[in-house]
Amino acid sequence: MTTNTCLIKSIKDIDKYIVYLLNEDKHKNQDIIHNDVLEKTNYLLSESNIWKQTQEFKKGHRPKPLSIVLSFPAGTSKNDFIKKALEKLHLWIRKISTLEKLNLDDNDIERIVRSIPYVAHYKESNPHVHFLFPKIFPKYSFDENHKKIVSLEYINIYKFKYTNILYNLSGWNIKEKVLHKKQEEKIKKSKSSTVYLKDKLFDEIDKYKGLNDKLDKFILLLEKDLEKGHTEKAIKKLEKIRRRND
Repeated sequence: MTTNTCLIKSIKDIDKYIVYLLNEDKHKNQDIIHNDVLEKTNYLLSESNIWKQTQEFKKGHRPKPLSIVLSFPAGTSKNDFIKKALEKLHLWIRKISTLEKLNLDDNDIERIVRSIPYVAHYKESNPHVHFLFPKIFPKYSFDENHKKIVSLEYINIYKFKYTNILYNLSGWNIKEKVLHKKQEEKIKKSKSSTVYLKDKLFDEIDKYKGLNDKLDKFILLLEKDLEKGHTEKAIKKLEKIRRRND
């Protein structure tokens, strides 16, 4: 289940981000698939607000969603890439449960995974899924009637010890990152402005869109460079984006 990319980022404006993910004009030649993303997101936000009311003594720890983007190799079938992404989330939560002794069984984990909103974009060259995962993940368990019991304790999913598990599951260990970097350097040295390279760059740019306004404005400049055939300028801008966001 190795992915091309695993990105985990905070979202400043969840409504704006979802509008972007569902915008067909922004995702031309891609199939947009989601799991009632608006309804599920509203439910998770209401759940987090209820939980927050019991946490008022912990100032500043208001739950916010994370954007988790899992991208799969070109050619991954439309029937498989969402299934593989959900399996990866399941395995990730299982490892977190083991690490934190949450005692969640597979049914508990599957229930959690199915509650996570997602928007998937299918393009044969770049199939990927955007998950809207709660940044603050309350510790909870289920009683014998499968009723959820929420604890006052929480897990900050954005911490390295948790995010690194997902990066590793996605094949993004040190060796993979070095190989990926070498491949990008080969592309840069080729100074190619072929349609293939432009498509590859546009695919990568897409993963960074919608995270914040400043980044979106910078991406517009990058896209203009590509449209004008200034591939080297575009690559330099993309390198800045990688350094600041990967």
